[in-house]
Amino acid sequence: MKNLIFLVFRGILFFMPVSNFFAQAIPHCGNSPEWEAELSDPVQQARRQVMEAAIAEAMQRDDAITSRSPIVIPVVVHVVWRDPEENIDDARIWSQIERLNLDFNAENEDIDQVPDEFKPFVGNPGIRFCLAAEDPAGNPTNGIVRVQTTERGIAMKRDNLFYSDRGGSNAWDPTRYLNIWTGDNFTPNGISVTGYAYSPWTETPERSGIVISLDFFGINDSRLGMGRLAVHEVGHYLGLRHIWGDNSPPTCNDDDGISDTPNQFFYNFNCPSYPQHSCDGTSNMFMNYMDYVYDRCMMMFTKEQTQLMNAVLALYRPGLLNTTIPCVQKPERVFADAFTVYPNPARRAIYLNFAEQVAEPGEILLYNINGRVVFREFFILRNGMEVMLHDLIPGMYFLRIGESMRKLIVHP
Repeated sequence: MKNLIFLVFRGILFFMPVSNFFAQAIPHCGNSPEWEAELSDPVQQARRQVMEAAIAEAMQRDDAITSRSPIVIPVVVHVVWRDPEENIDDARIWSQIERLNLDFNAENEDIDQVPDEFKPFVGNPGIRFCLAAEDPAGNPTNGIVRVQTTERGIAMKRDNLFYSDRGGSNAWDPTRYLNIWTGDNFTPNGISVTGYAYSPWTETPERSGIVISLDFFGINDSRLGMGRLAVHEVGHYLGLRHIWGDNSPPTCNDDDGISDTPNQFFYNFNCPSYPQHSCDGTSNMFMNYMDYVYDRCMMMFTKEQTQLMNAVLALYRPGLLNTTIPCVQKPERVFADAFTVYPNPARRAIYLNFAEQVAEPGEILLYNINGRVVFREFFILRNGMEVMLHDLIPGMYFLRIGESMRKLIVHP
């Protein structure tokens, strides 16, 4: 195990384009001077050293990290939006949770594309994620918080993003939830964050979690369009460094502290052809989630990366292992619960109540009197949920959820 005791997570890790004059900017991870100043604090340095030593010791003891099955981490997604198009829908949020579950369980559809050289090292973290079905006060929720802000570029403004009274959204209890914030990343100088995460020793309760730019959240049409930016950032949140290390300038003497990831000089980007070589003739493991390649070309964690993430969970995020927060569940049955609609007649919006507490994904459909579908959207179903009626002409409709249907009148 190489340099394990000297793991340097470097606190807050984030992506930003190297230069805004490239047509296709390269996502680049580093630390701003402000964040570097935090890391030079003697108290933080001492805390980091203690934690690194404990992680190293745990990874060297077979009995220190026991397999827990299943590991399910409740998630709250804070959507902090300024313009209506930034208020992303439930379907996109659900797609992000599904991507995390595939990649953190080695169930991703492209895992068979890992080169034969690296197949023996493929690890399975065995960690699942779910939208929380209960908020910190014990109230039913769909695990999504939507906050409208006046701040442009809120994802860049950490002095605002994490605070409701400054245009952001307060974290939920980080000992029981993984907080994920998503927001606009615009800045006047053209430099934009795509994502960042806090390590266990640099975070505060207010800033515990990860941040993903709206442009790269969930399934989207960017070069990082498969939701794997969040996979990368959750890797940082669970203790992983970049696969090449983080020294600047880069050298082959720096590494990520993981013995089953080969040394490589620097990051890879785009979708390189295999093999790529940089240090001592060894192949670069550019298809690792902790490199910088496009989403379609990253597809694996290693066994030791898996071990380290589980060590961090056990030692520094144990509340996530022991939480009793219920989950939004993907049902195996066809939805058949009774529901009521109000107001009815309605104008711009309706609200739904169900006979039982509901926390599951589902489609809502509206049919006109000719049986034609005029509205179809994916939602995380819950009691009291609001459904906006987009550009419906006045008349009678039939609202269907699963096997249940109700008549709805829309007024001018």
